[in-house]
Amino acid sequence: MAKAGPRVRAVDPRSRVLEGAWHGDRTVFEFASVEAARDCYGSADYHEAMRQRLPTP
Repeated sequence: MAKAGPRVRAVDPRSRVLEGAWHGDRTVFEFASVEAARDCYGSADYHEAMRQRLPTP
């Protein structure tokens, strides 16, 4: 993620649900553009990180 240059906009491991259901920890990133976000998502580095954090079937 660092190579893509996003800024962390929101993170709190002790979040408090104000309404609705919570599905776990979330972090919000801000990218310089939609294209930068798409480039990050399509990168080999991101897919390797995703492979490591998601359970395998």
